Amino acid sequence: VTKLVDMMKPYQEDGRVEVMVAGEPYFLAYMLYDLAQKWWLFLISLAIVLVVLWLEFRNWRGAVFPLIGVGATICLTLGLMGISQFKLTTMMVLTPMLLLAIGIGHSVQITRRFLQERAKTKDDKEAGIVAIEHTIVPATLSIITDVMGFATLALVDISFYKAYAYFGMFGMATLLITTTTMIPLLLVTVPFKDVGEHEGHDWEHKVGNGLADLLAGPGKMIPIGIILAVIVVSTYFTRVYAPTEDHLMPGVEVGINYPRAAFKESSITITDIKALNDIMPGVISVSIPIRGKKPLLPECTWAEGEDRSKCNDEDEDGPQGVFNNDAVLADMEKFENWMRDHPFIGYTGSYAQYIRLVHMLLDSAQGAPSNLDKLFVPTTDALQKLDPEDDRDGLEIVRLYNGLLETMTSEGDMDSFVAPNWNEGVILGFINTMDPVETHIAVKDIQQYIE
Repeated sequence: VTKLVDMMKPYQEDGRVEVMVAGEPYFLAYMLYDLAQKWWLFLISLAIVLVVLWLEFRNWRGAVFPLIGVGATICLTLGLMGISQFKLTTMMVLTPMLLLAIGIGHSVQITRRFLQERAKTKDDKEAGIVAIEHTIVPATLSIITDVMGFATLALVDISFYKAYAYFGMFGMATLLITTTTMIPLLLVTVPFKDVGEHEGHDWEHKVGNGLADLLAGPGKMIPIGIILAVIVVSTYFTRVYAPTEDHLMPGVEVGINYPRAAFKESSITITDIKALNDIMPGVISVSIPIRGKKPLLPECTWAEGEDRSKCNDEDEDGPQGVFNNDAVLADMEKFENWMRDHPFIGYTGSYAQYIRLVHMLLDSAQGAPSNLDKLFVPTTDALQKLDPEDDRDGLEIVRLYNGLLETMTSEGDMDSFVAPNWNEGVILGFINTMDPVETHIAVKDIQQYIE
């Protein structure tokens, strides 16, 4: 991605040019690239946490030691990634931030409890014991709950989700060591000056008393009403009341639409694509290769001892190549007719179209208008369906037409649709929409038809 960005930079600096890169791999990689370029945001978040801790404890130990504890957990987790040689992904980069967010909560709890007990007892050891004693159970239960949440995510059969879950479980588990025990150890070890009582700030008491009064009086119906309203609205929009065989909550969109995720519906890119689609539908093309399964045999030289099963004589064995087979061309014709009836596919073209046209022109009565009833690939079955008394061999007719076209065209005229060896060719089609969802539907339908 860095190489790609460097390659695009000269063009992006030109005010007349706008360069955009799409596609799931680049979409995900660009997220990681942007994160690497915005490394300073992580430092800002650390500074914000440091300021908040200082305002809370008014003590440099209370501000720094919680960060040391959480930092140890982040280092352990990144170290495990290094030992396991696991590559960073967009999901994995989130792990340190998540550990910082959750770990700081545990760190603040035990630091606050230590300082409260230290102010009462004036004894560092006693304060550490009491702090661990009062926080170890809720911290352990909380961390176990977090670990189980990550363990559940590990059941998803997607590689980067599994890795994110495994390293998240490891990081959460280490919080018991780095926050619940390491921080009290640091607080006990580093000499402490006497600190005043730390029973909370005035705003904490005001908020707490206000909520207590609300919940103890008739005002408690306000939060209860809000919760009920949220449940009713969520039930309506998720349609959990009307589950189907495919989905428990039909109102919830399943999966990720990467084109829409990369370029939002309101973006200038989507607007330009829709405008281009109105002006020039079919600007997206589809090319489907048709190849023979077996390689072509060399022409027989009739040398003494030559194995006739490993060479081909056109006079005796007939011309090689799947495009000399009337059944193959008929299947291509059927495929193209299906494609043209598809709501998101426009015109199509292939060598089968040439055969259809030649057959109509040569099989129509001389001097009469072309008979559109004869616009088809002349297989034996198709000929007899039109005229039961027609006993011509479709294979021989197709080979005749191929010989005529080869004789009447210049070298390279037919290469767009069929190779000179008659064993490779393409079906071309034009997608008459640029909507990413409709285009994806067309691609899936073509794949399913081929299968």
